[in-house]
Amino acid sequence: MTRIKLAMSSSTRLKEAIRQEISFDRPDVQSGAEHAVELIKSLLAIDPTLIEDLAPGMRLVRRPMTAKERGRMAIPAMNAARRAYHEEMVLALAPVVGDVRRLKPDANGHEIAIELNRTAYGPSKTRKEWTYADVRRLLKELGLDHEPNAT
Repeated sequence: MTRIKLAMSSSTRLKEAIRQEISFDRPDVQSGAEHAVELIKSLLAIDPTLIEDLAPGMRLVRRPMTAKERGRMAIPAMNAARRAYHEEMVLALAPVVGDVRRLKPDANGHEIAIELNRTAYGPSKTRKEWTYADVRRLLKELGLDHEPNAT
């Protein structure tokens, strides 16, 4: 895109840019209308006040996102936060499980859950009490047997 002088009026700048950029007989442009729309978008991105000059009372504003758009943005962020919390929790609880296993080698999942309930970490952000099933999942993630060998 060639340079347009900002000293010109908005409508003159737009007309000049379109005159310089659009050639409907160019083989590389499939549709002159599509090219014109893209050109106007790029000009408005460079100079947002152009719309105010061209259409008095109008201005470019961000529209509120729809619930679907918010969801598309929020769900990946929530999943990333959940994964980060889970990784932090597993790293913090590995020594606790190791200590319980070291002090009482025949400790079952219920006994480990009692010790885990004394920590600041719950099995999730919403639940604070560890259960046998939660301990089994944690031990599996840590690569440990969920029950000690009964010999």
